[in-house]
Amino acid sequence: MPTLPPQLQSPPPIMSLRTILRWLFLEPARAPMLQAESPWRGIRVFVATVLLCGIGIGLIQGPELCSSLHGWGGWLHRTTGRMWVKGGKLGWETPAAMPYTTRHEGWRVDFMPAGSKFPGNAAEGPEVQGIWLSPDQATLWFRADEKGTLNTVPVFQDGLLWNARELAVADQEIDLEGIAASAKFRGFVTATVLVLQSLWMAFISLMYLTLFAVVPVLLRSPWARRGFLPLFGFYCFMAVPPVLVAAVYSALGLPGLDFSMLFTCGFLAYVMLMVWMVRRANPSKENTSVGDDF
Repeated sequence: MPTLPPQLQSPPPIMSLRTILRWLFLEPARAPMLQAESPWRGIRVFVATVLLCGIGIGLIQGPELCSSLHGWGGWLHRTTGRMWVKGGKLGWETPAAMPYTTRHEGWRVDFMPAGSKFPGNAAEGPEVQGIWLSPDQATLWFRADEKGTLNTVPVFQDGLLWNARELAVADQEIDLEGIAASAKFRGFVTATVLVLQSLWMAFISLMYLTLFAVVPVLLRSPWARRGFLPLFGFYCFMAVPPVLVAAVYSALGLPGLDFSMLFTCGFLAYVMLMVWMVRRANPSKENTSVGDDF
């Protein structure tokens, strides 16, 4: 591990969360003191930050998504007249002649007759995403690469709509427009956005942090002399400001960079900033090993 400056070698036995956040955001030169904290506390602080950021993004984007779903509901009503599920089968009034292909907001929508099988290759046309509908199944598809490989998400299959098993055995006709218009469904969509956003952010950030911590261990760097877990926990502390910046950028919907790129660049920039501030605060040669160990 890097040598701490003398005035930074005696952190308080029990460091408050307020102090940790003040050091991370306002005094990065003191961040090396967080090596004395439990790595599990670093992991808890970081995971809590990711969850809060994910919830914040979901709250911002959830209403927009619900509004988009409402717009899709209106378009679908005008296109199909009405949609329902009965006896484990999906039904609609129009179009009656199939196959029928239309488009909406950059999505390709294919209505297919009963017994049709979803094609394994990419659909024709310039669209990179679409919806494939038949009485037996409904599938979202996304073009994964230029070769036409597809990623698919089943929405309705074998009588199950989003795993709502009661639809598979119900004999009565279930109006899908009523489900889509319900407050319960909108709440489900908002909650799903919150959960998926948080899980995605946590997965991406923890994956990169693990990679950043594994490399020094494999290279036997002095920075990792205490092992993987202490280094990983320390990195979790340092990742709090970058993940917050990346989350704010993502919540604003600004173009150009995605969350993973923002987090990676932000984390590396924060590490370099910390090293620079430590060296600036402690210019003597014996106290410059923080930067050397990086």
